[in-house]
Formats: sequence, structure tokens, C-alpha cells
Amino acid sequence: VTIHQEARSLSGRCANSYREEAIKSPGGVGLDNLQRRLGLLFAGTYSLDIKSNQGIYTVHLHFPTTSAAI
Repeated sequence: VTIHQEARSLSGRCANSYREEAIKSPGGVGLDNLQRRLGLLFAGTYSLDIKSNQGIYTVHLHFPTTSAAI
């Protein structure tokens, strides 16, 4: 996990490994809820990038910290 603060934004990155055979079914409501809440809070000014590659999930979130954006 890494978190980086700039003058007017905050970025976070998290990566973890997983066993592909342990995944029973894709989906769920967690990521949908997260994206909906981020959209309500930051109205298109955030970025959320989720990748899965060779047994590693990587998530990168970037959003503004200025009062005008929230």
C-alpha cells in the first residue's frame, strides 16, 4: 500500500496476490458501490484503475482534496 499527497490531490495504490483457482465467481456489489460513492463525492474528478494480471490485483485511486471538488 502506498499513499501520496500532493498540493491538491491524494493518490493511493494497493496491490495483493491471489490464487486464480480460489475465485468462485466474479462480481459482487463492493466495487459497484465504491464507484457510485466516488462519483457522488467527486463528480468525475477522480480516477479508479483496477487491474488483474498474473495473480496480482492492483488498484490505483486518485482524487482531488480541494474543497471545491468535494
